[in-house]
Amino acid sequence: MSDPHEHDDGYTGPAQVLVGGAAHDARAVLGARFEPVAGRVVWYGRLEGVPELLGARAEVRVRTPHGEGDATITEQDLWGHWHLRSESAPPFAVEILEESPSR
Repeated sequence: MSDPHEHDDGYTGPAQVLVGGAAHDARAVLGARFEPVAGRVVWYGRLEGVPELLGARAEVRVRTPHGEGDATITEQDLWGHWHLRSESAPPFAVEILEESPSR
């Protein structure tokens, strides 16, 4: 890697999306990056196979085999996938968090 702030942290695979008391199976493509100005890690991604009931700005909990985290739906793309973003703990291992001296 040429940039010390670049990391390939992420998760692709099955997930469960909890919204409004209901759980939905989905396929998740998630990533994380350190935002130096904010001084924190954010995670983001897209969910495939989740029903139309979500809608932009829906608050969801994403559960993977590695953990779970809360996120906000930001938009739906032309293919029907829901995009999300979060500043909470991600539902997958993130190398830059594990390297943190405060842990």
